[in-house]
Amino acid sequence: MYKAVIFDLDNTLLNFSSCETESMKKTCKDHNLSCTKPLFLIWIIHY
Repeated sequence: MYKAVIFDLDNTLLNFSSCETESMKKTCKDHNLSCTKPLFLIWIIHY
């Protein structure tokens, strides 16, 4: 049973932006996709 839940709404505990970018790069690499800047921009705009 959880005694506490921690929310990180302002990226102080975890840098979500950095983690998000790294996970996208790894996903592209794992699926043999080209990781180009335009791909990231499209992904960021839509999500």
